[in-house]
Amino acid sequence: MRQRLLILFAMVGLFALSFNAVEHFQAHSKVVPVQQQIQRWANGQEPDQIQWQHALLQIQQAVNLTPDQAEYQLTLAKVIEWGWYKQYAEAERVAELPRLYQRAIELRPQWPQAYADAAWYWFFIEAKPERAFTYLNQAYRLGPYLPEVLFRGLTIELQAWPGLTMAQKAVVLQRVKLLYRSDLHGRLVTLLKRSGKGNLACLYLRQQTEFSTEQQQQITHQLCEN
Repeated sequence: MRQRLLILFAMVGLFALSFNAVEHFQAHSKVVPVQQQIQRWANGQEPDQIQWQHALLQIQQAVNLTPDQAEYQLTLAKVIEWGWYKQYAEAERVAELPRLYQRAIELRPQWPQAYADAAWYWFFIEAKPERAFTYLNQAYRLGPYLPEVLFRGLTIELQAWPGLTMAQKAVVLQRVKLLYRSDLHGRLVTLLKRSGKGNLACLYLRQQTEFSTEQQQQITHQLCEN
């Protein structure tokens, strides 16, 4: 009798594990295409409303299946951010963002991307720069060289440029150099031009001795106005 009970418990446990694995697989299969879409959006292929709604549905289903995944919480937040930017998202949806950032931070307290995304929200959506920089400083403390963190931070710092001290501006330019040497350098060039800082970045980067002659020419072509 005891042996049968042990076998039964083992079967129940195995079933639970199998069910959990299936849920995680289903969630992952929904998240990956959404993350790929977000990358395309960030690279200039901005979504129409139908594309955005489909992405929102997919990532929401993934979060419902596995609510303990910080990456999924933040992916949902990014989709909603795009909905705010494109004016597709309702106010109730946008109001969910602080909870999503906080949940991601609770699940992964040492994840700098979660703090950087929260900083972006508080700066651009809520217009509370002091709170934004509190999150951003934590993001830089945890991931000072991560391209995604640097890019999020620069979107804020370039917007806040007039209010920065000379020392802060010098640090921002150092981050521009780091990001220019990363895989996100194309997005950085677009950001610098949109923020009106292309010439400034051009002058700074051309003074850096670690760039080759070919790279100097590329900097001139991409950032310096003729």
